Amino acid sequence: MLVLEALRYQSMQEFEVIIADDGSNDDAVRLVQEKTGDYPFPVRHVWHTDRGWRKNEILNKAILASQTDYLVFIDGDCIPEKHFMEEHYLNREVGAALSGRRVNMGEHITRSIDIEDIRRHRIGWQFKSRLFMARLFRAEGSHVENAIYIRSKWLRKKIYKENKGILGCNFSIHKKDILSINGFDERYQSAFVGEDTDLEMRFLNAGGKTISVKHKAIVFHCWHKRMVNDRRNLEIYNKSKEEGLSYTPFGIVKNTQEFKN
Repeated sequence: MLVLEALRYQSMQEFEVIIADDGSNDDAVRLVQEKTGDYPFPVRHVWHTDRGWRKNEILNKAILASQTDYLVFIDGDCIPEKHFMEEHYLNREVGAALSGRRVNMGEHITRSIDIEDIRRHRIGWQFKSRLFMARLFRAEGSHVENAIYIRSKWLRKKIYKENKGILGCNFSIHKKDILSINGFDERYQSAFVGEDTDLEMRFLNAGGKTISVKHKAIVFHCWHKRMVNDRRNLEIYNKSKEEGLSYTPFGIVKNTQEFKN
């Protein structure tokens, strides 16, 4: 619920929220459905049965459920800074995917955050100072420099010379652009190479481009235990790269025979 609370206090409020739920249990589903009417923006819950890690599959369902022409993606373990939605929307461009970065919070700070911190607007400079101090004195967290929000357009132009590509927890794209490459490839069934890099590779192959919104659209990634990597992702990614794919037959629209193979 921390993500929804952070979205409540965004500097821009004209958006809808689609919760892409990869198989939460009945209690979690009930809680989400009870809370969806409490927000100033429409919230819809898209869910499927738990069959292991099927993030890309539920994201594709969420894309189809969306009613807007522009899509912003954020993970459920990431808290957006208050300018997050506004920056993605103001910098949108047809044929481009906007890519932000994330600040990795350590375990201690992650456990200390609650809804009241967000409601009382504590996820600001005081909070960012805590991140820097934790990194400096306890070596906790990483990429804390990504927490710096730069308002000056002139300074942004001087800084944004490197584009590191799409992160699944902080990117945006026009709906028609992501549909043109058939969304996410659902063969990726673990959080490792390919989950988001495959989408970027195919989008670039289709003639798209990526634009950095580092220090503009900021998210704070909550600490959690690392997931087990599946090396099969790398095999799928390398094969798609060799073939120069842009449109995947394993996305929103299925080629049933190929998916079985």
